[in-house]
Formats: sequence, structure tokens, C-alpha cells
Amino acid sequence: MRRPILRQAAQWLSRLLLGLVICTALLVFIFSHFLHWRFDGVFTGSMEPAFKVGGVVVIKPVDPFDVQVGEVITYRAPISSEPMITHRVVGITGKTGSPRFFTKGDANESVDGFVIPQENIVGRVWLYIPLFGHLVRFVKTPIGLTLFLVVPGALLLWIEGKNIIHRVKRRAEKESA
Repeated sequence: MRRPILRQAAQWLSRLLLGLVICTALLVFIFSHFLHWRFDGVFTGSMEPAFKVGGVVVIKPVDPFDVQVGEVITYRAPISSEPMITHRVVGITGKTGSPRFFTKGDANESVDGFVIPQENIVGRVWLYIPLFGHLVRFVKTPIGLTLFLVVPGALLLWIEGKNIIHRVKRRAEKESA
């Protein structure tokens, strides 16, 4: 007896979604804890059009001596209340001794009002994922968590539970016959 196509589709979709969530979580864990990469949301429009609000930037650690003009870096601002800022390098001074960096957001009209010392450099932007920040923010809400984790997980457990019960019954029928 064949399963209805709808049940097969639901099972396949729930497994796919749960697998994607697990793989994404593992990759983020591995990259952030072992390689010290960062995954930061884009919350302002200072880097548009390169990085739009709602995206995510993946930041890879970098040796400050390897940073070049034109690259986008993330740094701790020396005099700002912002915990981290991601802007483009527009100038470098003291390249041989202790480099210091001038940065500017692509959408900003002027250069940032401070110089970034090398010890404030967190890393270089390695990848930009558009819209993913909106998804991450939604998944952090109770309804988002329910839709992306609880529902697929419960659906998968229900389908697999039914499969186990069906197999046990079929095995019992074979043994009693």
C-alpha cells in the first residue's frame, strides 16, 4: 500500500527544513567557536548599496597588516557607543609600524570621525547574505521559533512515530500468521 503523496511531501519537507536548520546551526557554531568568525546583522543603511539592511555579514579574522584600502572591515569603534561597526577602509597610516585605519560607510558622505587602531580590527567581511538577517530576527520571535523549529520537528516525530507503529503492527501480523 502506497503512502499518499501529501504525506510523503510533508515528510520530505520537514526533513529538509530540519536538516537545513541543523546544518546551519552546526556551521555557525563551528565557524564562530573554532575559527573565530562572526555573523553580524546589518542594522543600518551606512553600507548601502553593498550591504542592505536586513542582511548578514560573515566576518573572517584578519591580520591588520593584511588590510588594504577598499576592503570592508569590522572594528570596535574607539569613541562610539556602537559595539561593532562595519565600514570600508579609505585610508591607512603607519603601515610599517602600527597601522591605523580611516573608514567610511559607502552611503555616508564623510569619513568616520575617528581613526581605528590596529587592535580594534575584528576582521574582514568575507560574505554577505542578503535578507538573512530578517529571517534570523523572525526565528528569534516566539512565532518564528514555532514555525521554523517546533512545527517541523513535531511533524517529523509524528510521521516517524506512525511509521514505527505501522512497522511494528506489520511485523506482529507476519509473526502471528
